[in-house]
Amino acid sequence: MMRLVWAAGEGRVGNTVVWTWRRRRRAHKSGMSDDSPFQAYGPSHWGVLILTVAVPVLLVALARRDGSGRTTTAALWGLALLLAGNMAALVAIGLSRGQNEWIDFLPMHLCDWLAFIAIGALLTRRQGAYELLYFWGLAGTSQGVLTPDLRFDFPHPYFFTFHVGHSGIIAAVAFLTFGCGLRPRAGAFFRAWLWLQAYFLAAALANFLLNENFGYLCRKPENPSLLDHLGPWPWYLLAVEAIALAAFFLLELPWRLRRGRRVRE
Repeated sequence: MMRLVWAAGEGRVGNTVVWTWRRRRRAHKSGMSDDSPFQAYGPSHWGVLILTVAVPVLLVALARRDGSGRTTTAALWGLALLLAGNMAALVAIGLSRGQNEWIDFLPMHLCDWLAFIAIGALLTRRQGAYELLYFWGLAGTSQGVLTPDLRFDFPHPYFFTFHVGHSGIIAAVAFLTFGCGLRPRAGAFFRAWLWLQAYFLAAALANFLLNENFGYLCRKPENPSLLDHLGPWPWYLLAVEAIALAAFFLLELPWRLRRGRRVRE
């Protein structure tokens, strides 16, 4: 298997050829076709966007009306089981379609990590897990919801697993924040950014060893995304670092200002 070559031109082109061949081989083995390619902001995508907002709003409203806490507990467990079941379904669907290589199911994309973090945060309400979920989810997973790197449209099984996984993370953030009252602590944005570097290092190592593209560290997504506006490789990676830090700060800013007002009062 070709190793990833961290050099301009020939190395990246050769790596892209190998990666593209592997992806096509997996698609062929799984019985997939491009008969219904995903259309960004088509009817099915708009339906997902509406549900991504409506479901957590409904859950928060129901939890606030129920003073016993039973609705809150049910929502926390329901979202956790939804995310866990979605990961299991993704593996089951892949196996049923002939994807039997362990690398096909390696959870090394950022949203894969976030699914595990979200389940932990939902079941424990631990502050550290919540803060990672809050910053990574709102700044990162939201891009997957708005600009999905998805080949197949409704009703393909992977359409459901992709959107349940991404929108479920957003719902978890919203419910923990507005339904359970969790808030990021002072300085949490920078801690979340430092932990993001740990993910990037792990993804880069996996990419080097396995010739993959986890975290889109080697190539941009095939579908249009924010990365298309950030320059060529490797410069877009530096832009991502700066944008992530700025986005994390802005996501903490409302809570920082709110704490400041309370102190003055």
